[in-house]
Parts: sequence; C-alpha cells; structure tokens
Amino acid sequence: MLSLLLNRRTSVFKRRIALELMSSSIKGRLVHPNQMSQPPEPDPEASITPSDEQLEESVLKKIELLYIKAISQLVSSGYDELDVFKAVLRNGHFHGKMDPLSNILHNVQIHLSTDDNGYNDNLVNPKKVFANLKQLREATLISLLCWLRKSYPFMRRRDAMCWLLVSDLNSVRVNSSKISNDDGDCVNTQMDDQHPIWSESTPSMLVLLKDNADFLATEYKSLDEDSSVAVVKDSEVSLEGFCMKNQTSTKSILKRFNDLDPNDEILMSLMKEIKDLDTQIKEKKKWADAKVLQAAKRLCEDRNELKKLRMEKEDNEWTKKQKSPVDIDHPTMKNLTNAEMALRASNIEYDHALMLWSYLEIENLEIRADIMASKLSASESVTSIVQSAKREKKHLKKILAWEKQKGKLEEDITSEKQNLMEMEEEMIQVEASKRTAEEKWREENESKKHALARVDQEMILKEQTISDNKRIQESLHARIDLDLKCQKDDIQRLEQELSRVKSLNDPNHYWTSLFGTRFGDDTVGRMLHGSSDEGDESDDEVDHECVMCGENEVSVVFLPCAHEVVCGVCNEGLKKDECPTCGVAIEERIRVFGGSS
Repeated sequence: MLSLLLNRRTSVFKRRIALELMSSSIKGRLVHPNQMSQPPEPDPEASITPSDEQLEESVLKKIELLYIKAISQLVSSGYDELDVFKAVLRNGHFHGKMDPLSNILHNVQIHLSTDDNGYNDNLVNPKKVFANLKQLREATLISLLCWLRKSYPFMRRRDAMCWLLVSDLNSVRVNSSKISNDDGDCVNTQMDDQHPIWSESTPSMLVLLKDNADFLATEYKSLDEDSSVAVVKDSEVSLEGFCMKNQTSTKSILKRFNDLDPNDEILMSLMKEIKDLDTQIKEKKKWADAKVLQAAKRLCEDRNELKKLRMEKEDNEWTKKQKSPVDIDHPTMKNLTNAEMALRASNIEYDHALMLWSYLEIENLEIRADIMASKLSASESVTSIVQSAKREKKHLKKILAWEKQKGKLEEDITSEKQNLMEMEEEMIQVEASKRTAEEKWREENESKKHALARVDQEMILKEQTISDNKRIQESLHARIDLDLKCQKDDIQRLEQELSRVKSLNDPNHYWTSLFGTRFGDDTVGRMLHGSSDEGDESDDEVDHECVMCGENEVSVVFLPCAHEVVCGVCNEGLKKDECPTCGVAIEERIRVFGGSS
C-alpha cells in the first residue's frame, strides 16, 4: 500500500511539473516578433517569484521522490524494506553512466549483495551512514550544486536551483560532461572570486559536508570519471539550448506517464501540432527577417547610389556655375576638389555606418526582447511549478481523505458482507427448518393416514367384536337356558330320587305312591297311570342316553344348536365339527355334569 501511494505521488508530481513546464514554454514561445521591441506589461501573478528556500525545498522534494521511487521498486522486487532503506542511506548516490534511478538501484543492489555476503560491516564505517533521508537528499543537492558550480561558473545559485527543478537530473551529468578535468581548477578559482554567492550554505549543509565527505567524494569522483574524456567547447549556455533541454525533459516525462491518462494522447497530439506550428512560425520569421535584411541592404545600396548620383549632379552643377577665369588645372583648385571629394566620400561612409549602427541597434533590441521574454517565461514556469506544488499538496490531502473514505467504505463493505453472510446462514437455517417441518408434516400426514387406516380397522374390528359379542351373548343365553333346563331336570330327577328313597324307607308311602291312598275305584286307573309313568320315566332315561354309544349319559352340549346328545367319552372321540343330530357346524362344546355323572 505504501509503495502504491508513493508511486502515485511521484506520478502526479511529475505530471504536474511536465504540464506546467510545457504550458509555460508554449506561452514563452508564442510571443509575436512585433511585440519584442516593446517591453511587456507586468503581470501581477508572474511578478510573484518564489524565494530561494522554496526553490531549494522543491528540488529536495524532487530528489526525495526519486529515492522513494527507488526504494519502492526494490521493495516490490523482494528486498526487505529496512535493509533497502539502510543501503540507500549508505550507498545511495545516483551518479553514474545510466539514468539516476537506474544508478541508485544499481548502487543499492551492489551494497545489498555485499551485505548478504557478510562483508558490509567490515567495509562501511558507521560514521559514513546518513541518519535519515533528509540528510541524504541535502548532501545530494550539495553535490549537484558543486558540480554545476564547476561546469557553469556564470550561473547563480538561484538559476541552478531553477535548472535542477525544471530539467531532468540526468541532464546535469550529460551537460556537465562537456567540462574537462584540466580546466576545472581554473574555473573553480575564477568562480570563487566572481560568484561568492555559491559559498552561502546553511549550517546543516556544512555539518553534512563535514560528516559525509566520503559520500560526496565518491559522487564527485563518479562525475569526474564520466566527464574526463570531454573537452571544453563553450563556457556559456544559450537560451535556445536551455529551451530545447526543457522540451526534451518534458517530452521524456510525458512519454513515461503517457499510459496513466487517456487524455495524454490528445495532449501529445496537440503538442505535436503546436511544435509544428512553432517551427513553421520560426521558419516564416527567419524568412521574413532574411527578406527584411535583403530589403534593407538593397535600400542602403540604393540610397548610397542615389546620394552618389546627387553628389555628382551637385558637383557638375557647381563646376558649371563656378567657371571662372581661374585655370581649373591650377594645383590649389585640384587640391580643393580632391578635399571636397574626400569629405563627401567620408560623409557617405558615415551615413552608411550610421545606418548599419541603427540596424544593429534594432537587432540588439530584438535580442533583449527575446531575453526578457525568456526570463518572463522562466519566471512564469517557476511560479507555475510552485503553484503546481501547492496544488499537489492539496491533491495529496484529497487523496489521503479519499483513502480514508475508501478505508471506511471498505470497512462498511466488510461489515455488510459479514451481515450478508449471517443472513445467508440464517436463510440456510430457515430452509433447513422448513425442510424439517415439511418432513415432519409429511410424516404427520402419513401417520394420520395410518391412524385413519387403523381407525377404520378398529371400526371393522369393533363391528366384528360387536357381532361376536352378540353371538357370544346369544350362545351364553342359550347356554344359560340349557343350564337352567339341566338344573330343572336335575332337580326333578333328584326329587324323583328323593321320593323314591322315601318310598323305599316307608312302605305305606311306597304303596300309596305306587297305588294311591285308596284302593277303590281309582286303583285300576292309578295302576294304569303308574304304568304310564313308568313308561315316561323309561322315555326320560332314553332321552338322557348317548346317541353314539347308547350306554353313558349325555354330558356335552353343542353350540349354537344346543343339542345334548353325546357323552364325554364320545365327545373326545368325535372328530367331526358337525352336530350328529341336526348337522349344524359346532362352534363351541360345553361339558355338563348331571346327577348320574
């Protein structure tokens, strides 16, 4: 997250600087040639120039962003952040044969590799390590200013700050490579006398120079090795070269950040068109200047010829008027005419020189106007850079606020996701409970169906039991009736037996019972009745005998027909389920015990 924020910060800062530089350079180049001779009106916004402290802070910020970008790239490549930071503080100089960022990465990787091999603690003195990134960037700024002081002795400290701010840091190495080591001492001695403003340093910078002299020596040595082959050609830097470097630096910056915004392609196309128009304007301006020069030369030549012709005409007229008796061939007259001719020739030469001086003065005014326009454009670029830095701070604050809002929104999103997960779990639980309820409902329906089937079965069984109970009740009634009948028969038989026993004990009673109390008219009838009673008794005895064996007395009643025709022995041997008397199916057999049994 930190590396992403740093990359975004560097990209925004570089894009702002590139756009401001491009707009300021375009404004400076679009000044009309006719307006060069007149002084421009003062702009209240452009008149506010940044101070030296602000310029120094901007350059330090640019250097710090370069180091931060290098740290983020090394951390993203897999190195530990603390080790990378320590390595940058120990060996993070950016001078070399490559671009500054590649040089920083190369030097830091060399230090990290030596540190991994275990040689770093023996080679590096702890006193040479910077305490923080602020001291490192200040030392780097001092080394850059020292090298610019050696390369460009005419440049002031403020101009050097502006140059470092608007140009690429690698251009310092490239441009300074024109200076040789042979003339370096001379340049330094001259610059120490002419420009004492370079020696103005803050106490913190002096302390850094004293404590980290080895680090600055390595950087300065690397710069000397890169520029040892070059030879001094020009001691001054033209304004056109500076503008071209500014254009190339802005172009390189825009090429680096072309993929970040789709509007940059449109901007690049517009910039190409503006550059084409600028080249056309310059060509037309050169062509117009050449035509003006040709016309001025022709005008000068024509004026000179016209003056010569006028002078010859005047001479001829004067000679005609001044004809006197004096001999023209007199030496005094010849000397006089020669002197007049020489005076006229000198006057003509003076007029010609005066005309050339006026033309050169016009050119000088145009050059001064160009210089003023370039200075104004430079001041505008500086003000625009300061404004862009302020805008960058505002945008960084907005970015931080947006990051905070983003964090809050992410927290809200995570909480909402958690709530959603909880709701989904509740939904799953509800669906599971619903399924269980449906299963229970189905089971209850099935149990209800089974219960209804059981009720139906119970109703059927109830009806069957009712019918069975009725049948059993009827059979019981029949059995009870049979039992009553049997009991009555037994009682009757017992009474007969009792009366028989009594008659045996009482002879009178026996005869009276047999023949009556009287032996009168009724004796025959009673005898007859006695014979009939004996026949009835024999019939009753026949009725109580078994129909199968004919010997034993009946003792088994068949239900539901209620016939008592079989004894107990024959009942056990009877295998058929039908009554032998009526043929009805026997449902139940009841054993009856009589008096004889």
